Amino acid sequence: MSAREIPLIVAWFPTAAPEGAAYGKHTETTWGEIIEALAKRREGEKDGPGFVPARFALEPDGQRIRRKKENLAARTLIALDIETSKATGEIPPPPKASLDKAKALGLACLVHTSHSHRENGSPRYRVVFPISDEIACEIPAPEIMAEHLGLAGVLDKSKINAASLFYAPSCPVGLKSIHFFAAVDGMPVSADCITDSGIALLRKRQAEADRIAAEAQAAAAERRAAKLTAGFDPDDSLIEKIRVHLDLEQILLNHGYAQSGRKYRHPASTSGQFGADIKSLGGIDRVFSHNATDPLHESNLPEWCGKVTALDAFDALAILDYGGDRKKALTSLAEKFGLSKTAESKALARMIFNLIRRRASQEEIEAQARAEGERLGLTWDEVCRVAVWAEQKTIQSRRAA
Repeated sequence: MSAREIPLIVAWFPTAAPEGAAYGKHTETTWGEIIEALAKRREGEKDGPGFVPARFALEPDGQRIRRKKENLAARTLIALDIETSKATGEIPPPPKASLDKAKALGLACLVHTSHSHRENGSPRYRVVFPISDEIACEIPAPEIMAEHLGLAGVLDKSKINAASLFYAPSCPVGLKSIHFFAAVDGMPVSADCITDSGIALLRKRQAEADRIAAEAQAAAAERRAAKLTAGFDPDDSLIEKIRVHLDLEQILLNHGYAQSGRKYRHPASTSGQFGADIKSLGGIDRVFSHNATDPLHESNLPEWCGKVTALDAFDALAILDYGGDRKKALTSLAEKFGLSKTAESKALARMIFNLIRRRASQEEIEAQARAEGERLGLTWDEVCRVAVWAEQKTIQSRRAA
């Protein structure tokens, strides 16, 4: 069977910005009919009819579909939105170059410029492939095909979700002449091959997530052991007392994160992926994010996080509500929950006593006291008062001896 004759289902919607729920309808069509439909370019405003390369569950009326991720049933085409990278400034190759690359791979494909494409600016266009059969929505097919075409760095990752809507070709009035459309014949993308590659990629990502989680757990265990060695009980800290009042999942939801099981997506995400995971490490829920625009992503974390990228409820709240000001978060939350700093002062004093007993230098005592005091939510003045008291007690003890 020619790729043009492959039967498929595409979801069409009258607008990308409806007033109310996004309802549309399925169209039973072929790849050849899709080429004919997308070869026509509308002149006018950007908003207008668009398609989603997927099949959705039908609404109760048996006719309409609603564009919601949870209603997805299968991906029916692979569509890539190509534009200059916002992160790196990388400019895409010309549309025809990408079409030629698909042709060289022996794949059926169409390429058309999108509404915002300009002749003297960087190219903006869409690359669409037929699939030999429907595939699971979770398969990261757009990313895999972008890699094959050398377009991974200019792929708009906000449009890789199977529920993403793509406008039918349009342009401002009078600019039709600068736009491009072409299709090449070839084989459809193999559903089996793209599924196998997608599963391998998902497993690789999960392995990386597990590695990060394991490193975070090991780092937390190392810090705990160091505290115990110094005579400090990690379970008797202000952070622990605050954490029992916090719910990590609710913190994320309160800050606009979308949820899918135990995965979350920051509202400013450009990839469209649910890239933040919650895992229980050592009995404590922690979140680590793969979305680069997420404040909880490792590249955006404050210095006090160190190498730790899996964040507990307090860490997340300190970053999201207090701009990463850990001291301010501790003080504010301790006041909010009516927590005393007496235990924290005693814990700091025990640590200072241990440093004095092992004859640590004054510089080391000051550095560790400052760091531990900040972790415990004590101000520098409070740390100094504890240190003076500990020193006086040590002098009194030595005189008595």
